[in-house]
Amino acid sequence: MRDQTPNLVTMSEHSHTKPGGIPRLRPEAMPLLSYGFRPFFLGAALWACIAMVLWIGLLSGWWSFATGYGVITWHAHEFLFGYIAAVMTGFLLTAIPNWTGRFPLQGLPLLALLALWLAGRATMLVTDQIGTSATAIIDCAYLVTLTAVITREIVAGGNWRNLRVVVLVGLTAVANIVFQAEVLIHAAPNYGLRLAVAAIVAAVPATTAAPASMKTAAHRQAPRVSITPGVVRLAVPKQTGPPTTAQCERVYGIACYQPGQLRTAYNLPQLYGKGVTGRGQTIVIVDSFGSPTIRQDLAVFDKQ
Repeated sequence: MRDQTPNLVTMSEHSHTKPGGIPRLRPEAMPLLSYGFRPFFLGAALWACIAMVLWIGLLSGWWSFATGYGVITWHAHEFLFGYIAAVMTGFLLTAIPNWTGRFPLQGLPLLALLALWLAGRATMLVTDQIGTSATAIIDCAYLVTLTAVITREIVAGGNWRNLRVVVLVGLTAVANIVFQAEVLIHAAPNYGLRLAVAAIVAAVPATTAAPASMKTAAHRQAPRVSITPGVVRLAVPKQTGPPTTAQCERVYGIACYQPGQLRTAYNLPQLYGKGVTGRGQTIVIVDSFGSPTIRQDLAVFDKQ
């Protein structure tokens, strides 16, 4: 009786050129939700324009809202915890996959995070109708959730050096909670505002230090490539077909792909449609191993 347990040739989630990693896109993710910077940078840009118009209207007396916060306090909050939080999110959700080599947050999870950010912006506009307490709870939920998301990604990817980013984002979340608490208790923020500015300013060099140090290390020595392909026997009894990528990631912590996913990822159907199938072609792979004469050697090879 033949063993029906499927064998999958996989590559370890950490098998990348060090330092850094190249994130991979799930074929089913729509373009707008394929990377964090796309919806959040777009949202930040739109909100910057909308919030500015709303603030000018408040100052001019054209309309009135968020009376429990006041004109200056509402503006400060939406700049720090609305606009800057969205920009910070877009950057981190795009940078962290490069730091860890893991899939970026995509599709519905990314959409849910975006919806939570939008909910915070909406509640800050209708706080007079729903109350300051409800507004504070909904608004504070976003940065707390973001902190949890990036913590999971950095820890799962073993990227311990960038845990400092988690600390700073967490401090920004704490600052928002303090900000809202001070509005509820004292009707004016003080320490929350200062803590937010300090955390955000500190986050700028912290998030840019990793790429800079990587570049320095790359100049000091040639990058070491650690690729460990192998066969993993999945203990899935009587399975009629190979497991999906989601099943592999959830149960075994590795990414496995089916031929259809690879064809989609590399856009091969477009080549197939033009008759480019690779049939009858010879592929030569040349690894120079740092040879100083590789350019000349290839020129000689091309003439043969």
